[in-house]
Amino acid sequence: MVIITATPQNNFGIAGFNTLESSINDLFGYNAIYHNTNGYAVAFRKKMVELQGMGRTQREIADALNCSNSVVKKWLRRYREGDHLEDQSRAPLHREIKNTEYARKLVKEIKEKFPFYGSRRISHEIEKEFGIVVSHMTVSQMMKEIAPQKATVIPQRI
Repeated sequence: MVIITATPQNNFGIAGFNTLESSINDLFGYNAIYHNTNGYAVAFRKKMVELQGMGRTQREIADALNCSNSVVKKWLRRYREGDHLEDQSRAPLHREIKNTEYARKLVKEIKEKFPFYGSRRISHEIEKEFGIVVSHMTVSQMMKEIAPQKATVIPQRI
């Protein structure tokens, strides 16, 4: 026997979310907040800012949204400093370019001078002679690019 009970359709809690329709874990679980594609994380962060504008303390906001105080602090600080509430890339803005034409030229010169040297030896020589650290894997890739291309063999029937 199945018993169906009627519940109110809208029961908004302190955070303004309907708590009866979906459970707390669905709304505030790690995957729902940090691994979403529907913009829920941004709405979550905007809710933090909205609650602060209503005069709530960071601890009250953290309790209402079921998250840690440090998360609330971080996003309110970013908002206050003028940053966007959207997700941002963690990659640095200006990456150091390691595979320069100069390093490629050095690899080519050493390979022409010592054709029997491998990538590890060339990498070591560049570091020893010029003070430039180049990974042996990078040197190996450069050696492949520098090497003369073999003519493609077209199979023939005999």
